[in-house]
Amino acid sequence: MWLSRDRRTLGLVWLLFVLRALFYCGLFPLWEGYDEPSHYAFVQHVRVHGALPTPAAGVSEEVRRSLELVPLPRLLDDLPPPHLTHDEYWRLAAPDRLLRQRTLAALPSELARKAAVDHSTIYEAQQPPLYYWLLAPADWLAGSRPLVDRVLLLRVLSALVGSLAVPLLYLAACEVFARRDVALSLAAFMALMPELLIDICRVGNECLAIVLGSALVLCALVMLRRPGNLRSSVVLGVLLGLALLAKAYWLALVPLPAIVAVLQTLRARQMWRRAAAGLLLTWSIAFGLAGWWYWRTAQRTGSIAGEQLHAATAHIPWTGKLASITRVDWLAALDWVACSHIWRGAWSFLVVRSWMYRLLESLALLAALGLLFLLVRAGVRSCKRKRMGFFLSQALLLAAVYGLFCLALACHVVIVFLSQGASATFGWYLYAVVTVEVILLALGASVWVGRERLRHAIGFGAFLLAALDLYAVHFLLGPYYAGVIAHRPDGPLRTFLLGDLSRTGIGELISRLTVNKPAILTPAVFSTVWVLYAGATLLLVFLAFLASRSGRRGTADLDSPGPTD
Repeated sequence: MWLSRDRRTLGLVWLLFVLRALFYCGLFPLWEGYDEPSHYAFVQHVRVHGALPTPAAGVSEEVRRSLELVPLPRLLDDLPPPHLTHDEYWRLAAPDRLLRQRTLAALPSELARKAAVDHSTIYEAQQPPLYYWLLAPADWLAGSRPLVDRVLLLRVLSALVGSLAVPLLYLAACEVFARRDVALSLAAFMALMPELLIDICRVGNECLAIVLGSALVLCALVMLRRPGNLRSSVVLGVLLGLALLAKAYWLALVPLPAIVAVLQTLRARQMWRRAAAGLLLTWSIAFGLAGWWYWRTAQRTGSIAGEQLHAATAHIPWTGKLASITRVDWLAALDWVACSHIWRGAWSFLVVRSWMYRLLESLALLAALGLLFLLVRAGVRSCKRKRMGFFLSQALLLAAVYGLFCLALACHVVIVFLSQGASATFGWYLYAVVTVEVILLALGASVWVGRERLRHAIGFGAFLLAALDLYAVHFLLGPYYAGVIAHRPDGPLRTFLLGDLSRTGIGELISRLTVNKPAILTPAVFSTVWVLYAGATLLLVFLAFLASRSGRRGTADLDSPGPTD
C-alpha cells in the first residue's frame, strides 16, 4: 500500500535531516563535540565494568592518550603538552602530525580497561544513566575496532536517535495547526537548525533528551484533545520517567502533568476527578521509574540534580541564591543564551558575524510579540464564551512548557554565577523543547503574515537557517578544522577567503578533514557525503516553501474552535 503524499514528504524531510546529520558526524574532529570525551568515557565505563561510574571514576587510558594525540578545542588550551589545540596542531611539521595520527590509529583496544595514569575523572558521571545504558551495547559490539571507529558509530547512533524529533514535531504541529502543509514546513524548518545538528551529532545524552521532550509535548497535546483518557496518563508518566533518566533538566517539567490536568478541568469541569486521577497516576509512574536515581544523587551530592555546579553550590541556602539574582548581569546572560542557541561552533566555540545573530534574534522577538497578542486575543474570546477554547488550552500548555524550561535555565544562570562568577549558561539546552519553540514561533509569525501566508514565512525562516548553516560550514568549520584558518594572537579567528584555497587546494582541505577519522571515511567518501549534505540543505529549503498543499485539517484551528468546543 502506497503511503499518502504527506507521509512521503515527511519521510523525505526526515531522510534529508539524516543526510545532514551524517555529514556533521563525519565533519567534527575527534572530541570536538561538547564534553564528548567524558560522555564517551561514561559509555565505555558502563561497557567495560558493567556498572555506572561514580564521580571519582577515572577515564580510560585509551581516552587519556587520545587527548594527547588529536587537535583539541581552544577551550582546553590550559592542558599541558603534549596536548595541542587545533591552531597548534596544524602548525606542527607534517611528519610530526603523521606520527601522532599513526600512534592514535595504533592505540590498542585493551587500554579501554586500564585507568588513566593521570587519574582524570569522568566528570559527566553526574548524568542520569539511560543514554549510556542504551549506547553501551553498541560500544561493546565495536569494542575491538579503533577508537575513532567507535566514536563515529556512537555519533551516528546518537544522530539517528535525535532525528526522531522530526516526525514527532510534525505530529505535534498537526495537533495545533489546521493544515498539515504547515506541519511539514515546520519539520523542514527544524531540520535546518544548525545548532541542533551540532548538539546531537556527538556522543552525548542531549539527543535522547530532545526526543523524549518532543514525545512528552506530543502526548500532553493529545491529552488535551482526549481528556480523561487514563491510558494517555500512563504514557505521559512513562515518558516523563524516561526523560528524567535521560537528563536532569527535565525536573523542570515535573509540573507538566498538573498543568495538563488543570487545563483539562478548565475546559470540562466535570472531568476534574478523572484529571486528578490521571495526574496521580502519571506522577506515580514517573517517580517510580526515576525516583531512585534522584534519591541516590541527592544522597551522594547534596543536590537533587547532581550537576557539578549545583553540587558545588548545594551548601548555599536558598535565601543566598535568591539574593544573588540582583547581582547577575541578565542582559549578558540572555545574549549568551541566544547566541549559543542560534549557532556556536561546537566545543571550539566559534562564532559567526554578530549581525547574523541580531537578525535572527529580531525575527524571534517579533514572533514572541505576535504570540503574546495571539494569547491575549484567544483569552478574551474564551472569557466572552465563559469557557476556555481548545486552541487557548494548547497555546497555554506550550507556553507553560517553554516558560518552565526558561525558568530552569535562569536558575542555572544563578548557579553558574555563584560558582564561577559568570552571568551565562548554554542556549543549546533549549533544544530539549525545540518542538515547543518551533510551534510557538510559527504561531507568533501567523499574527503578522496571516494563516494563508504562514508557510511562506516558515520557508523564509528556513532559507535564513540554511544560509547560516552553509556559511558556517564552508567559511568557519571546514577551514578551521583543516588548519586553513586559525586564531590571531589577539583572539579572533582569521576570516576565511576563497583565495586561501589557492594555497591549500580543495583536495588537501578535504584530505585534512579526514585525518584521525575511520578508514572508511576516505576523501572520496567524505566528498560524497559533503555533496549530499549540501543538496539536502537546499532541498529542505524548497520543501519548507512548497510542502504538500493538501491542507487537510488537523485537530485545531488558529481562529476557530476545535472539534470539542
